[in-house]
Amino acid sequence: MKTILTLAANPDDTSALRLNREIREIETRLQQSKYRDEFTFIRRDAVRWDDLQRAILEIKPRIIHFCGHGTGQSGLVLENDQGQCCILSTDILSDLFKQVAPHVECVLLNACHSKEQALAISQHINYVIGMNQAIADADAIAYAQGFYLALGAGESIQGAHATGCRQIQSHYCGYTDSRDLSAHGDAEPAVAVLSNAHTIPELYVKETLTVFADPAQEPKLREASNDAHAGLTALVELLANPKIYEAVIVFRSDFKVLAEQIQLLSYYKNLHDLLHKVEIECYRNIVQEARRFPTDDMALTMLAEYGMALQGITAEVCKVVATRPEKAYDAPWIHKLEDAHTKLQAATDNVDVHSLQQAIFSLTQLLADQPVRLNTSLTETAKALRLAEMVNNLGTLQPQIYAAVSDSAKVQQFSEGISSLSSLSTRLEVLVHTHDAWQEVDSILRRIEVNLHRDTTDLEWAWPGLKELTKPLYQDVSDPMLLSQKQCEQRLDDAIALNDPVKIKHHFCIYRRAALNYFSQVDLSLIQLCDELRDISQSLALVVEKIS
Repeated sequence: MKTILTLAANPDDTSALRLNREIREIETRLQQSKYRDEFTFIRRDAVRWDDLQRAILEIKPRIIHFCGHGTGQSGLVLENDQGQCCILSTDILSDLFKQVAPHVECVLLNACHSKEQALAISQHINYVIGMNQAIADADAIAYAQGFYLALGAGESIQGAHATGCRQIQSHYCGYTDSRDLSAHGDAEPAVAVLSNAHTIPELYVKETLTVFADPAQEPKLREASNDAHAGLTALVELLANPKIYEAVIVFRSDFKVLAEQIQLLSYYKNLHDLLHKVEIECYRNIVQEARRFPTDDMALTMLAEYGMALQGITAEVCKVVATRPEKAYDAPWIHKLEDAHTKLQAATDNVDVHSLQQAIFSLTQLLADQPVRLNTSLTETAKALRLAEMVNNLGTLQPQIYAAVSDSAKVQQFSEGISSLSSLSTRLEVLVHTHDAWQEVDSILRRIEVNLHRDTTDLEWAWPGLKELTKPLYQDVSDPMLLSQKQCEQRLDDAIALNDPVKIKHHFCIYRRAALNYFSQVDLSLIQLCDELRDISQSLALVVEKIS
């Protein structure tokens, strides 16, 4: 469940804005959306600094929407106790969002001249949207309508931003100040084109994105990894006892191998995650914008933004590969990412359709095989992980430690660490199996998607086998996302039974999006668990160092 917090401020001594309408439009778009159950909407009006800070700290929203006035470099306009104008400086805002960065994914500053604040906040928050000049009240409302319409339909932040920008463009027919057509005399109605009179909000993306996993699992995982780390740290201290040292040194090679395996697991998972970002944040959006390119000016702008995002992800891949463990394969496919970025930049610089097609071709080839290859390496490494064996080995040490050590607190800490390691081992086994299964589903759906625009034959042939593949994946009846996915499958199954191509294509698109969303959730959970295991590898390294 994602919480959206709106913060509105329109002091008595500033020009009146239609903030109530803007907030009403946001709430309506979310309530009417397909994924309305995935969002909680909270609003705070006439906010003062204390109100704003308390709401963000206590509610811990995933998305923050500020609507009101901006002043450029000075800051955003809030209210004071008398309802008058009070400027909140950029530095204070930046400090606040640095503190809350672990749980805030996106900040939307729907206020004039808010670029300075957006740039400062984007140092800490994944996605920040601001205005580089004044924005008309109607434009601000139109952008909010489009943004939350797309968000509620399951689009990414970048996709929602693109929709909001197009909403501004389509909202007007060249008029800037008045909605009264009579005010323009007998002039010919203008076409719906974007002019300098209409501000297009700018999206700023943090260089290294924070991964947001399932909030329900996060405290449990963190507690387990902390206990495991504490248990291994206690073992390091217990090694000062000669009897314990002699007992532990027998497992020296096991400790070393496990630490290396976790490092390898982390390497493959990082690369897999970056390729997933390429697909979600770049590839799908590029393909969508390509349909309007080159006749749509907004498509050109958005393709340039996606090109910058692709360049950033490519740089992240290069950093990961530079840390490649000895037993890992390198990433020769990096050149495909670099080639795709070069072709995409040529397409936007020269308004060249052929270069854009070449960029999409490079990305399509890359995403057709490399995620599967990385997934194979990841799952094979995880399956070979000797974490369960290490848990058993440490368990055999417990009687000797109880007999040799009088410090009951340290012994208890060690025992709790073994229990937590066991929990992490079980969790890893389940996640690897689930991730592997949904990866296979994703690969099948991607192949079907390629030819679906022509006919539904591939889908109809693959459907019986796909249903058998997903059947065991719907065991967790308590998972609302999984239940939603199963409902989408049933609607697609009904459409196929009716042999209605239009309905089949429609319900396949919904099913594909739901499957991708759930796969992304499993992916994020595995990423988080890999991060927890990485922390444990540091404790293992200390043990290895002591007994080497």
